[in-house]
Amino acid sequence: MNAPASPGSPEAITLPWLTAALRSGGAVGGASVTGVVVEPLGAGAGFMSVLARLRITYDRPMTTLPATVIAKFRSPHPGAARMDAAFGHYERERRFYSELAASSPVKAPRLFHESTDRPNRTFVLLLEDLAPAEVGDQLAGLSPRQAADTIEAIAPLHAHWWRSSALAGLDWLADASGSRDGALLSACQELWPAYVAFGGDGLEPGARQAGARLPGRMASLLDACRGRPQTLIHGDLRADNLLFGAGSPSFVDWQLAARRPGASDVAYLLTSSLTPAVRRASERSLIERYHRALVSHGVEDYPLAECLSDYRLGALLGWCWPIVGVGLLDLADARAAAMFRAWSERMSAAVADLDLASLLA
Repeated sequence: MNAPASPGSPEAITLPWLTAALRSGGAVGGASVTGVVVEPLGAGAGFMSVLARLRITYDRPMTTLPATVIAKFRSPHPGAARMDAAFGHYERERRFYSELAASSPVKAPRLFHESTDRPNRTFVLLLEDLAPAEVGDQLAGLSPRQAADTIEAIAPLHAHWWRSSALAGLDWLADASGSRDGALLSACQELWPAYVAFGGDGLEPGARQAGARLPGRMASLLDACRGRPQTLIHGDLRADNLLFGAGSPSFVDWQLAARRPGASDVAYLLTSSLTPAVRRASERSLIERYHRALVSHGVEDYPLAECLSDYRLGALLGWCWPIVGVGLLDLADARAAAMFRAWSERMSAAVADLDLASLLA
């Protein structure tokens, strides 16, 4: 008998498909799903995907069976499709969970099932539900304690993959051909005017001038980035992709996973998810905390001064992603628009505070 076709949305989930999918990942053994309630998730937070919590019942007692599962699907928005075509978001996330998650010292959901049907444009992940852990709030901003906990939790991942030759062999991650970097450069150049219009008065004159020069300098900045110590980074490390509960934070949404300097993650986190006042008060101590954590996990020959330099470079290159996001993604939701506007204002402040314009000279 042929396996049930993968659904393209939460509404298309069938009981036979869900049973087969959960069995394929070893989540339910021989149990069969007898009922499922679909609850939409991620309004105003998830831009590249459609998320839902599945509340599941089975044909036997549920003592050892997952009562809830998170289902993740491809977004139907044209801008998301364009971003995926350029940067391979869905493939990156699928391969992180299937190839790297188990050997990476970081808290991430367990993968129960993944399937991709390119001709029919379907993409499905079934992931462990980490509730009652709560998603961070990028709009409100993280506290210094939350930022410190996140840095302590991501440093072991960076240290584990530091200068790893294994990563260099993963073309989907390392972008050996330069196609992803080239697409990022082109997209920033094209979409910068839309970002300026969106940012309005929240985008300070210095940031406007720096951003206008960014596309013309990106090739050399990316070359400089490739010359720094490389590791596995999350790539989209911001509050909405973090879950806080008991113990250290958990990390979700690995669609921008990449081989980059580890300080890029820290810069992205602090410039996107801390208010300018909180960042200014805690930035240096948080970077120093990150550096100490790397050293404590075995990273050698990486002085703090180099970490600070990589942080500034990571902040500047990380700015590319909200520029592209504003130009392509669906910001019709009020929270989504407010979050990107806050991100624009925070990044504008960081350009001045970190003198990022000097990197564009």
